[in-house]
Amino acid sequence: MNWYPSPGGGVPSAHLSAMGHSGPDWVAALFQDSHFHKILENGAVIVWQLKLHPGESTLLDRYGYDFLEVVIQSGSMSMADELGHATPLPLRPGVRLIRGGFAQVLKNTDEKTPFYGVLVEFRSPLGAERCGPEAPVLCPSGGDFSGTLRHHALGIVETAHLCGRRYLMGTRLCSPVLIVAIQPARLVTSSGSIQVLDAGQAAWLTSGEESMQATASSAIVDFVGIEFKEGQQFK
Repeated sequence: MNWYPSPGGGVPSAHLSAMGHSGPDWVAALFQDSHFHKILENGAVIVWQLKLHPGESTLLDRYGYDFLEVVIQSGSMSMADELGHATPLPLRPGVRLIRGGFAQVLKNTDEKTPFYGVLVEFRSPLGAERCGPEAPVLCPSGGDFSGTLRHHALGIVETAHLCGRRYLMGTRLCSPVLIVAIQPARLVTSSGSIQVLDAGQAAWLTSGEESMQATASSAIVDFVGIEFKEGQQFK
């Protein structure tokens, strides 16, 4: 199966022949693709919202850095590489690690369900992924997890520099931390201030411990917290 969306003109070319491929001679940065919307940026991360209606595709986008992808809503998806070879991409709400250095097209192949996700782009490499029973990891907020159970069943991504974890209950997190809401939630700071996050919104916290609670309109707590480990200083 081979398919590509039209670049639509106006997208600067970046030839792929140097990569040894005979695919199209255009590739887009995320900011050049109208499906991606930047919602937060600082010295550590750029946070993008991605929405695809049924049948819609992104451009052939370059993923040059490491990412964490937070899936908010998804049906059937496919991805295609620079050659146009497409494969099914099962995505469910949660978090996954994406290593940079490739280009791909994402297509929502579901007939009814829009795709909605958040991509957290990191400005520096995340370090080696830690997994396997020989590499238990202690997240800053507590909780010692290890191996396949931690990585797959509990929705946790662990590298040398951060811990990204999906939470299904209110909890306190240590800053610096990036929070991405999967369900509407409210953020209660240590000073008592409250910030409401809709699904797909993000907040960057740098001062003191913060906690996440459910909103009054939702009895479900569901969010991803990305905690940066000791020695990682960001503003």
